[in-house]
Amino acid sequence: MLLGVGGQEIGQGAFTVAAQIAAAAIGVPFETIRVAGPVDTDYSPYEWQTVASRITWSMGNAIMAAAEDTRRQIFEIVSTAWDEDPKELEIINGIVISKATEREILLKDFAVYGIPNKDFAGWVGGPIYGRGKFMPNYVTGLDKDTGQGPRAVVHYTTGAQAFEIEVDLDTGKIEILKAVSAFDCGRAINPDLVRAQMEGGLVQGISSAIFEQMIFKDGHMQNPSFVDYRIATTVDLPKVVESIIVEVPQDDGPWGARGIGEHPMVPTIAGIANAIYDAVGIRMEGPPFSAEKVFTHLKMKE
Repeated sequence: MLLGVGGQEIGQGAFTVAAQIAAAAIGVPFETIRVAGPVDTDYSPYEWQTVASRITWSMGNAIMAAAEDTRRQIFEIVSTAWDEDPKELEIINGIVISKATEREILLKDFAVYGIPNKDFAGWVGGPIYGRGKFMPNYVTGLDKDTGQGPRAVVHYTTGAQAFEIEVDLDTGKIEILKAVSAFDCGRAINPDLVRAQMEGGLVQGISSAIFEQMIFKDGHMQNPSFVDYRIATTVDLPKVVESIIVEVPQDDGPWGARGIGEHPMVPTIAGIANAIYDAVGIRMEGPPFSAEKVFTHLKMKE
């Protein structure tokens, strides 16, 4: 089966999740789904943008709608050919099965060879083109006076992080010993990918908290390459990383799923700043919490 989507794969596992949703919604093995690519606005389905931690949620809903359209067409044709009630049909593991008569036909055979009508009076079937879209038309605006609204955004993803750190009092260097993240993704369509997002966001957050800084002098950036603009690498990761998946279903998500892309790097700077304060009692005006800045603040405190 060929799945055409508008969302882009940028390393977050969007195509894997898209194939999983399509397979589960239609009733076919995951391995039989191929995501059409490359994604191109010339021929791919429209997708607003691959941003806002919303691809699983928005594209997933569109895929489920397309799967429902696909199933409806299949059941309509098969029920007519078999002279059965469409409600008695089901698709399991790529096979259309009648719960009433136990008749069955492979979807592959249905699409390639067709299915004979009652009394073999001609053939029906062939390829099925299911289409689906999703638009959250229930989102409300904000009240001009209060800034509030019944549903001002499509969804919120909540979570928290905690850090155990060690600060070298002689150099100001911070070592993160342990980091724990817990995020409510609604429903983890692919738990391994959710954990990868949580860990990747954590690393990006650590990088922003401790290393990353653009230095300017007379309007010119002084560290324009990764030689001087430091980012976190594997040697800077915590010795222990724990990712906890919380699942409270989203009311309008595919099987309750909601976004988890950007959220894991949001609380990192604040969490590390609080850990520094808990360890040595200093508050800095903002990141990066470099060894030099920590050392300077320690001396100022003395």
